[in-house]
Amino acid sequence: MNNNLNQRNDIINHPYVIFALGFFSIAVVIYIIYIYAFSGKPKQGYTYYSDDLLKMDNLFTETVSNVDDCQKLCEEQPRCTGITYESDNNTCIGQEYGRLRTDKDNYYAWVKPTTTHTLLNSSDKRLKSGKAITGYLKSDTSATLKTSSIPIPPLIDQFSFSFWLVIQDWYSNFSYWRHIFHKGTPIDSSKNRQFKTLVYYNWEKLNNDLPEQVIGAWLTPFQNNLRIAITTTSQRPYNRVYPHAHIKTCKCDKTGSGCNCWTTDQTGDPQHSSDALLDKKEFTHTEYLDIQDISSSIPNHIVISVKGNVMTVYLNSKEHKSIVLKGKPKWNNGDLYIHNPKSYQGILQDFKYFPSSLELDLIKTLYNDGKNHIASH
Repeated sequence: MNNNLNQRNDIINHPYVIFALGFFSIAVVIYIIYIYAFSGKPKQGYTYYSDDLLKMDNLFTETVSNVDDCQKLCEEQPRCTGITYESDNNTCIGQEYGRLRTDKDNYYAWVKPTTTHTLLNSSDKRLKSGKAITGYLKSDTSATLKTSSIPIPPLIDQFSFSFWLVIQDWYSNFSYWRHIFHKGTPIDSSKNRQFKTLVYYNWEKLNNDLPEQVIGAWLTPFQNNLRIAITTTSQRPYNRVYPHAHIKTCKCDKTGSGCNCWTTDQTGDPQHSSDALLDKKEFTHTEYLDIQDISSSIPNHIVISVKGNVMTVYLNSKEHKSIVLKGKPKWNNGDLYIHNPKSYQGILQDFKYFPSSLELDLIKTLYNDGKNHIASH
């Protein structure tokens, strides 16, 4: 009993312990108030911009009706951590990284709670290695994701893209190749930060101007088909086909007395030897597959999984089409461009990248996780 009294006296005789406990309690209360004030609802008289205002790179800039609509835009974007809304002109600016600053009363700031802006929300932990690119993006909004934000796959020929696509009007920009996204060849922008318009009637011209696509997704000009493009490399141009390869052949003079014989497609083959320099060169090609008759007005879940020289496309959790690539997939250091006009009319949602190939069970998980919250308008 005396020991208990002594312990209580020790606490009383050391006020710094009481001060420390009190300071900690006050800090907890302040933190709770901060979370409620700044994360629960928009706060008037504040902005949420990048740390370096001179290098501010907005995640999105939209015109909305009110601050609640601005907050909703951020909630639908996995990469968005907070917004600034200016009531004078109804401008909504989203940021991936930023901090709060005091400002005029016509500004409102909202910071997404840390518990909600995790990298990927999924019921399967194996999908946590993915990168969330965009949550909800209408086709009239262009976006760019810097390549530094996209993890390089450990195995350079194994990666995947997953997204939901809603085609609302197939006749929008009819007769053009309509851009959904591509990672690779840069698209120059003008001084007013508007993206260059991509006007292509034929695939050959498009392929010539945008030779690097890993991956590229396009809607075809005249049909409701989706083209998935991928850049590959090989040691031999694809048009060098030897229908008579590895067959012994001879060239004889008219009398038949003198013959020169060899095995085709070997070192001694005149056809092969004449192109010896080509055999030492690396050739780049754009390969693709087409998904025909994509349904319109309803969400379609599409996964593109690359594993070695095989590219497989899954549609609504089922394997839809697969091709064996003639070359090796060529990963590039280009940015990821989304919805550069001319584009389609619709919505791209829940767009994710994975630095690995995905198997069917994980694809079904992605489909089941997304189907209940994907919008069709």
